[in-house]
Amino acid sequence: LNISWISGKSSVGSIMYLKDWHLQRIIENRQQEYEKDSDKGKLLYNVPSIFMRDLLNHFFLSFTDGDYRFVYWGPKYSSTSIHSDVLNSFSWSYNVVGEKKWIFYPPPLFDDNKHNDDNSCNSFEVIQKTGETVFVPSGWKHEVVNLHETLSINHNWVTAVSLDLVWNCILLEICAIEQEINKWGIDANDCETRENMLRGCCGLDVTSFLIMMLCGILQNMKNIGFLRNDNQKMMKMETSQSYYAWEEYFDLANMVNVVNLVMQSDREIDINTNSSHHYTLQLNGRIESMLGKDFAPTLWKLLQFVQKRW
Repeated sequence: LNISWISGKSSVGSIMYLKDWHLQRIIENRQQEYEKDSDKGKLLYNVPSIFMRDLLNHFFLSFTDGDYRFVYWGPKYSSTSIHSDVLNSFSWSYNVVGEKKWIFYPPPLFDDNKHNDDNSCNSFEVIQKTGETVFVPSGWKHEVVNLHETLSINHNWVTAVSLDLVWNCILLEICAIEQEINKWGIDANDCETRENMLRGCCGLDVTSFLIMMLCGILQNMKNIGFLRNDNQKMMKMETSQSYYAWEEYFDLANMVNVVNLVMQSDREIDINTNSSHHYTLQLNGRIESMLGKDFAPTLWKLLQFVQKRW
């Protein structure tokens, strides 16, 4: 069932906390296998409209068996320790029932070298009650305590605006992996091992990250193409429609910028592992190791098209 348990500590001892339960995906899969056609498409819940622009889950649901949509279920005083969310993603959490205490440490203020108590003056608390939703900004460290037994829905998600932060996270993981690989004596050209380790550490390898962005770019191009084909309609748009059009252009520009950033990383930036060795990103080798020699050129052509087009 893709269920994980974590152990939280309290004055009464260790408390088990159910997390990362992919309940929405389980229901969708069972509907496809067992339910009648009329029941297909019925969801456990609907994502709030303000959180709908989600590249991450759209990619995972389209091309993998996973997702970043979770249900958490914890008894009173169960907790999660200080952390920031995977891939520098945004997250939102809705309390179906129960009450949580969130402690946030905004990025410029939190010092990893200090003890938790030393960081307390740089934090603030939020009490989340039943029926309320909390938004967690990218990179914000936080800890959570369930003040009562709590059931919550939690999504990690990525938009075009935060792709540069995701790429920064991936680069940090690549540096850590290179340090380990250097100790193990793994071949410097073994890109498949590097991609597999990266995917295991942070959920995305470089190839998947590029494909996710290209899918978003092509979808935005399609949406913008429809708008361009009817200029009179654009001129007569209502305010909400005009905002949607500009949002499509804005997202497209952000995704193209990050694609260019990845390509520049391959050409210009060495990954310094604080050792006597320096490693380049080896973008071509990574893509070929994941897609094979037959399909890798197609991805390269799309990347080059994006670079030349904008």
